[in-house]
Amino acid sequence: MADEANFCLNCGENLTKWRTSSGFVKETGPRSGEGPPGRDSARGEERQARSPSERGGPSDSSQGTMVRQTAPVRQLNTLLAEARAAAEAGNLEAAAQSFRNALALDADGEEAWYGLGVVYGRLGRQLDALSAFNRLSETNPRLAAAFDGKGTALAHLGRLSEAVAAFDEAIHIDPTLASPRLEKGIALLRSEDLKGALSCFDAVLELEPGNPNALLQRGDALVRLNDNSGALHSIDKALEAAPLNGPAWRKKGDLLLKMGHPADARRCFDRALQIDADDFESLVRRGDATRAAGDPAGALDSYERATALRPARAEPHVRKGLLFFSLSQFPAARDCFARARVLEPDHQVAAVNHAVALYRCREFAAAKAAAESALMRWPGQVDLARVLAASERKISVGQEPSAGRLVQPPGAGHTVEDIFLIYRDGRLIAHQTRRLRADMDNQLLSGMLTAIQSFIQEAFRDGEEGQLNEMAFGKNQILIERGRLISLAVVIRGLPPVGARAELSFAVESIEQKYRAPLEDWDGESKSLRGVADTVRRVLEVL
Repeated sequence: MADEANFCLNCGENLTKWRTSSGFVKETGPRSGEGPPGRDSARGEERQARSPSERGGPSDSSQGTMVRQTAPVRQLNTLLAEARAAAEAGNLEAAAQSFRNALALDADGEEAWYGLGVVYGRLGRQLDALSAFNRLSETNPRLAAAFDGKGTALAHLGRLSEAVAAFDEAIHIDPTLASPRLEKGIALLRSEDLKGALSCFDAVLELEPGNPNALLQRGDALVRLNDNSGALHSIDKALEAAPLNGPAWRKKGDLLLKMGHPADARRCFDRALQIDADDFESLVRRGDATRAAGDPAGALDSYERATALRPARAEPHVRKGLLFFSLSQFPAARDCFARARVLEPDHQVAAVNHAVALYRCREFAAAKAAAESALMRWPGQVDLARVLAASERKISVGQEPSAGRLVQPPGAGHTVEDIFLIYRDGRLIAHQTRRLRADMDNQLLSGMLTAIQSFIQEAFRDGEEGQLNEMAFGKNQILIERGRLISLAVVIRGLPPVGARAELSFAVESIEQKYRAPLEDWDGESKSLRGVADTVRRVLEVL
């Protein structure tokens, strides 16, 4: 959860609703459902604010007046009104002080404890928020809102099992409440209890059909359960309920990109940007979709726009570096990763790829220094260790850089011998080799291909899309990058080269995008995939 995240309650609106439902005064504030939506920035979702009565708070019929006659009622109400006004204006420190002053007059004031918990949560003071909600639950053990707030604070603190227990208590007190079920589902999702989370979101939708937050969270759970079509349906339902929900459009774009539809994904990111032109994440992801659609110039434009929007963020520079890497433009990639490292020194992807890019540019001393420095931060990182060892070998033999000449990725004298492009059912689409005589080891090659085909068929059954798998075959190591429809298998003698992951992933993305129609139901005819061998050959040449 983000440190600066707003608490999950919209403080001003909820406190006004609490005030009118609990008997402090009878003048009316906004009715339920009015006022601006709350925002939980830790999840990046727009959320409808929930009143305490909606979260199980007291009502006139059950509570009556909550003001103790020993407290100066007029002064107490003035302090609470000041607290509410400050919270509505976003002056959270002043609101917290007014609530504390109210508690000095009435130590058991439920509205003050509730409001203080909300304000502390929005200030990121989750331990203080937890203390306030604990005190509220002690004052009124039958107040569901107290346990709902307590659970939310615990979830922000990462104490997920305790959070789930608090949400369960809120549900037990008032089974008709949707809020604690939604929050419990989110906590279970973070705990990797995906089926339990899905059950919670379904329960929310039984209580509140069309609840956009429940639909979006349900979509997240289904994605992680590898039910992409179900997830897409759930996100579409959320967009029907809230068509101006920018994060929902972004989620749909992410899912479509994962499913291999980059053009459709880009349209979703464009829609999110129409709703919020300053949506940094959608700009970055638009660049990813544009790159996957085969438009590197368009991708670069999106990354540049993201950089202009958030100049202190490293991610656009990292994405640009990976794009240049895939285009074999290593000096440009090096500069992007260097800039990312300046902005965010602890960005591991930037650090690893910066060292690799320096090596590929034949700057061996700089590559060695970069790898050594990064290994102090991430000891044992395999790619960094390879760069370090390879750079030391180049330096020890006195190999000098030659202008304009790039080197193969670092490895222990590795040789990429064969590349196989294989369809999802195991059929061979294309094969490229560096062997001087491609037919010299036919029996060995046949056995290797059979092993790869069997491995890929099993992986497709298990639904492990996007995984880079490795297997050994004699003295060779085989890297397998699997997409939705195809796999690339690279046979390497020696240690796998650094940068192989990016090259294989980009090649699979490019092939699936370019040949998506014939690959959906490939008839085995090579003419429908004309030119695919050139892409495979390029990978062989780069590695």
